[in-house]
Amino acid sequence: MSNVIKNAVTYSGSEQCGVPGKVYEDLNTDSSGNTTIRYYRMVKAGSAIAAGDLVGCVAANIEEMHNTGQVVPLATDDTVKSLIYGVCETAIASGEYGFAICRGVCTIKAAGSGSEGTTLASYGDTGSAGQMAGAGHVDQKALGVLLESSTSAYINLL
Repeated sequence: MSNVIKNAVTYSGSEQCGVPGKVYEDLNTDSSGNTTIRYYRMVKAGSAIAAGDLVGCVAANIEEMHNTGQVVPLATDDTVKSLIYGVCETAIASGEYGFAICRGVCTIKAAGSGSEGTTLASYGDTGSAGQMAGAGHVDQKALGVLLESSTSAYINLL
């Protein structure tokens, strides 16, 4: 497989679209015309993933996540970052491939409300990110910050 990715970050399908663990770069232009850099990884859906879902694995599946890219929508509060792969911009059917954004501005499935600058972590509502519940181990659990709207975030999982 070439080092050049041939699919957009919005790809979803049955064909493996990248190399597990490899970080790819994307220039994203938002609706206001602002262009930013985003980084993403190829994922394989272990169960159905909705657009905006925060995906990763439980500790018992970390080897599989890093070797095959297999992830599921997260469903626990304050998951450590080593178990989080990113945010999927597009829905991905179970068993299919797609991409998860691991650094940059993205649209998240938000749980609850927060204001700009709120530190985000995984949230118990499946696939959601929300205000970090506890103050302990912020460096290991903070995945990003909320931007102006309740579903716009800057994440950094690298």
